[in-house]
Amino acid sequence: MDSITFKVASKVYRENVSRLEVARYYLKTEMSNIITPSGSGMSHDINQSIESLSDFQVWRLLEAMSYTYRMNGLFHLITNRAFDWVEVELPISVIALNGMTPAVNKVVYSKQINCDVTKFCDYLKRYFLAHPEGGNDPEGLGELRPRGGDITHSKLVTIERQGKVTITDGMHRLLEYAQSGTQFVRVYAGVRNGKAAKHMVGDSTFLTMRHLYAKYRGDEQREQILDVTAMLAKSSTDGRKAVKTYWVEHVQTKKKKAAGRNLLNKINSKDSEKSNNNSELNPL
Repeated sequence: MDSITFKVASKVYRENVSRLEVARYYLKTEMSNIITPSGSGMSHDINQSIESLSDFQVWRLLEAMSYTYRMNGLFHLITNRAFDWVEVELPISVIALNGMTPAVNKVVYSKQINCDVTKFCDYLKRYFLAHPEGGNDPEGLGELRPRGGDITHSKLVTIERQGKVTITDGMHRLLEYAQSGTQFVRVYAGVRNGKAAKHMVGDSTFLTMRHLYAKYRGDEQREQILDVTAMLAKSSTDGRKAVKTYWVEHVQTKKKKAAGRNLLNKINSKDSEKSNNNSELNPL
């Protein structure tokens, strides 16, 4: 499958980068921002701690950081089977910008800028000249003012979307680079591989659905919750295991366990139905 990333890359460092490596790198950047200023003496300890996490702990922490703290969908993207991961160097000018805050989005997604990093940097340059630091910030763009200094986590994360290479993590760093005149950046890039999209949903989602099932007592409502949970399980890579764990193994009463087994039967029956339909459409 043709990849826009490889077409525009100035260098290819590595192919077949593991999802776990990308996940760990993202966690390092976020945890360094949360716990201590980047570049301080604690950064080494943070990085070592993340490297020592088990695979399960990495995915669980990524789920929490992505869905709860940052609300940015990185958990969804990194685990999506429709993408393989590579490490490449890209010209900054080819990377499309993504959303941030409503104030930033208003400019980034405008017809004038249209997610173009070069146009946006020109816009910011004029804006910051007109509104020096310490003055008013009528458009709410002050957080993007260049700060200078070294960037500790220099790699960015991109994904292929609608025929473009789009930044998904590191937009502040991308704009810092671009405004300083840097022309190329090193990135972990998600490249499309032609497979159907299927990603992890996360244990917390299935636990929440179990809590909803316990809250609502009506048969019709409970059946709807089971149907939605089965759909989530079928569309994910981790749902079946999460249902078995949190709807059957972790519950204490026979009635609740029976509901969990009923849910697993729904998931399995949907598998059988899909398998039969595929056999009819594509006989061997």
